[in-house]
Amino acid sequence: MEAGWTGGQPPTDYHAKRKRIYFTAARDRRVSAMRNGKQNWRLPAMLLGLWLAGCGGGATKEGAPPAEAEAVPAAGDIKRRLASSLPKVGEYLPPQDGGRIEIAPPAGWKTLPRGTLIAGFYQEKANKLPRITVDAQPANLTGLTSATPENADELAQRMATILSRQSKAVQEPPKPIMLGDTIFARHVRLAKHAGSPAVIQSLQTVRDGRLYTVELFCEVNASRAEEYESSLTAWRDHGYAVAANLRFIAEEASSEPAADTLPESPANGVEPEKASPSP
Repeated sequence: MEAGWTGGQPPTDYHAKRKRIYFTAARDRRVSAMRNGKQNWRLPAMLLGLWLAGCGGGATKEGAPPAEAEAVPAAGDIKRRLASSLPKVGEYLPPQDGGRIEIAPPAGWKTLPRGTLIAGFYQEKANKLPRITVDAQPANLTGLTSATPENADELAQRMATILSRQSKAVQEPPKPIMLGDTIFARHVRLAKHAGSPAVIQSLQTVRDGRLYTVELFCEVNASRAEEYESSLTAWRDHGYAVAANLRFIAEEASSEPAADTLPESPANGVEPEKASPSP
């Protein structure tokens, strides 16, 4: 009640003041409840935010799914393909190149007749594409005796210099790539097979002073040779698989005589294009 009122008839504004007091108190309770509610929600919201921060952002490289882990650069910006992500290979040939290397074809592919290269494989017919060949020769690359992630860019530059001195239709210049555990310089160029356009993917590496070249030959199923991408992509990983599964044999551990050289059939219709050694 209003201070100073001692009974009798209440003042005229008594009931109005009581209403104001009531509604003011109710309003204050609602405001207080809303404020308390916001405070109570802050802790769960903060905890939720911390939980999301810990679980979000994708997996780390070590915990990444296999498909994502393969895309992680091997060193610097070097693209990498794990052998496990590529087509399976078949049985290995006897050691080649004086017992220095073992080579396996893609599973289901056949071995080309013995020829000037150390290995060669075809899928259906020896005189048809696709085909994969492996060549070996002295590297003659001063200061570069074996390819490593550290000298991968140098290897690609050396191969590019060699190509620049030759009349070849290079479409993709040499770039480093790691296949399995081996560094290669990869380039793509156009060629002819039985008068029709073909595309060659070349993978080159150096081991103990030897230059090894793995080449995939494919027909270009397009109106223009420059539109080779889909034709190459169809077989690209088979070339990668042969390269990724090369087995290099330590010179001191190799006591077996060199096996006879294998492949390229002289009737295959594709002229071998060996890189001339750099000065």
